[in-house]
Amino acid sequence: MNIDISDIISLTGILTSLFISTITLLYNAKVVRDSLKPDIQVYLDYLSSDDYQYLLIKNFGKTGSTIKNIKHNLPNENCIAKHIKNVEEIYIAPNQVIYFPFSLSELVEIYHLDIITFEFEYNYRLKKIKITQNINLNLKTLHKKFDPNQPIKNISLSLSKLLMK
Repeated sequence: MNIDISDIISLTGILTSLFISTITLLYNAKVVRDSLKPDIQVYLDYLSSDDYQYLLIKNFGKTGSTIKNIKHNLPNENCIAKHIKNVEEIYIAPNQVIYFPFSLSELVEIYHLDIITFEFEYNYRLKKIKITQNINLNLKTLHKKFDPNQPIKNISLSLSKLLMK
């Protein structure tokens, strides 16, 4: 058997392309798997500048999941803390939102909380995903400021305040 330099170059090219295509397929499979996984987040929302807020748990992902465990630093006597405990072992579908109305002033003024910390676990393909999130309760960063350069937005906020009264 006679092997010359062109055979070695051809074999090296074939092995290199095989290696690159295998790595690309593995990476693409990982990207697809990660893009389909659940993405459960906790955040605050509110109506205009009234003292009526919502704590929301939402699945932003493309796949549903079951929330296995949820921990927080809210006082146990607080009403929202009791309701959040009921979320454990509940399946949350893609784009599903769970709302918890609460009073921000109660948490800040009565319980002296500046930050709510959430730690929760949910399942995805036999794996437990653990997430820790902090929510800032600073009133200055939560409420939007009045901006005279945006009259349509200001009219909208004014109308929503009137409707709330």
